[in-house]
Amino acid sequence: ALITEKFSSVPLPQQESKRFEYQKLPQYGEREFIIRKHDAKPVVWVGYRVPQLNSPEYAAALMAGTFISPTTDTSIWQKSLLDTKKAESVEAYTFPFVHGSAFMLRIRLSTEQQLAELRKFLKQQEKNLALQVTDKMIDAQKAELLDDLNKNEKSPKLFVESIAQHVVSGDWQSYYRLYDEIENMNAATYRQSLQRWFRPENRTLGIFLDPRDGQPLPKPKTKRNN
Repeated sequence: ALITEKFSSVPLPQQESKRFEYQKLPQYGEREFIIRKHDAKPVVWVGYRVPQLNSPEYAAALMAGTFISPTTDTSIWQKSLLDTKKAESVEAYTFPFVHGSAFMLRIRLSTEQQLAELRKFLKQQEKNLALQVTDKMIDAQKAELLDDLNKNEKSPKLFVESIAQHVVSGDWQSYYRLYDEIENMNAATYRQSLQRWFRPENRTLGIFLDPRDGQPLPKPKTKRNN
């Protein structure tokens, strides 16, 4: 009510947000790159460009994170990567921006030899992840996403942090529309959105061999002078 009172008179931006469509934009870097450090475990970052914050399709990116992150009960990648020891950890992040957001995965592997298998797994998931999700799974995950939004409503600090992203986008009401878009989502709308951006040509793969995970090299043996 306070926001409506203070900001309802502020006119919406004249320029309407266009429907999100993938385009082959010119790249200023490589689609895949590796930063190496001797004798260290790989940390893989996988990035996808997703719809902007106030797009109706942004909710699908949030939903995708719940199906990938092992912190949820319906993690599709749990058995495929973690239980089979093909990865040590998997985390999903969504970074909201006004002009196109980012969906990021952080996957920690045990050895560099697992990279080839991970690339193959990503290609399979880009074809099948949307098809694997059913209405029953969507409904189960809605409760978790909506619960997070409800927690924000109860904490002034969390509420301000959450709605600030939408205020900056020039459309603070998209904060409330996001709730409705999650609540009304079904497997068909989720599948349609995910297939637009969860694609190999929209992927950038960064492989980092973190020196903090590496074991120090043994000191070379020195000959003593007799």
